[in-house]
Amino acid sequence: MSNLSPSIISDLKNLNVPLCVVCDDAKSEGQHFGQYSCKACAAFFRRTVSYKNNYECKIDKQCKISKDIRNICRFCRFQKCLEKGMLPNLVQGHRDSYGKRTTLSESPVSVALTENREEEMKLMPQMLKGYTKFLSIRKASCDLLINETYSPNSIPHSKYSNAKKVMQMTTNLCYEMIMEYFLPFSTFAPEDQKILFHDFAVLFDNAEKSYNTFKAYGYIKNNDKVILADGGYIKLDETYKFFINSMDVSSDPQQLAKIFLQCFTYIAKVVVPAMTENFIDDFSMVAVYGLCLFKSDIADISDKTRETITKIREEIIREMHIYYRKKSTENTEITIKICKILLLIPTLEHVGRLFHENFNLVDLFSMLDVPKTYKN
Repeated sequence: MSNLSPSIISDLKNLNVPLCVVCDDAKSEGQHFGQYSCKACAAFFRRTVSYKNNYECKIDKQCKISKDIRNICRFCRFQKCLEKGMLPNLVQGHRDSYGKRTTLSESPVSVALTENREEEMKLMPQMLKGYTKFLSIRKASCDLLINETYSPNSIPHSKYSNAKKVMQMTTNLCYEMIMEYFLPFSTFAPEDQKILFHDFAVLFDNAEKSYNTFKAYGYIKNNDKVILADGGYIKLDETYKFFINSMDVSSDPQQLAKIFLQCFTYIAKVVVPAMTENFIDDFSMVAVYGLCLFKSDIADISDKTRETITKIREEIIREMHIYYRKKSTENTEITIKICKILLLIPTLEHVGRLFHENFNLVDLFSMLDVPKTYKN
């Protein structure tokens, strides 16, 4: 064996590494809960069993689970875990799965808030990594879900049925991203997680519409187009086309257009120009998402969670300051920049309320099948 090249030796070693039984990832990390699996699938299985999560498949309960799109459907992913022989009884309780933690100061998050405070960023790089991964998985999943061929050099018209399917899939992917990368959300009590994510899911959907519109059309003065969840666009004066030829629509497209036009106009004329003015990038959006997810002004969350959230919000703002300082921004300009980004939050919350109210209205009169994200 010593006469073989290092690359051949490496290849021979890799032959002995079993694939993950769930997603076929070559990076199996040994046996977890009775079967060989990667870290991501093992963590997903442990989380599902620990929290007794119940999932629903949005399609036909036969979603293909692979390493590139392992998050496309949590129902089918968990079923595959069970079918491949992963054993729920080997999962320890919630407390054991994270180790003993009596106070915030003993947790990894506390270390992130106190260690090397002057220069090192602990939370935001991890969140940004999760968001980058989310974007990649969303694109691959969207292509599979819609199954339509478009020219790579053009943006297609959006269709309500496509947008609805992708929106529901995106909400699932968003939850997976938050659980894995937005520390310490996964350590919160399940009820607190549910409350925080319920409000955040609507904001995230509309913030992504706005951000994608900004990236596609932000440079165009008086832009009249909005990018929706399926990656397609609508024109403000042709909003009715969005609702045409859809099995999910049971009323006049023109009437629906009148109801939703205000929402789309607000994105095109208010939110996108604000993003353009402030040169928003992925880091800025992830900071906004972190601050909107970790909200301390929600009455129904526990005091322990609220205390942790307060520290997390302070850390996110501190890391924003580091980020812009490293871009050679003057201190005064840093303060103005951060304030302008923070002022985006009520704008995004407002557009979320507009869509939520309108979806509640059309749901009340059974005008179309409303995405689950917007159902109370």
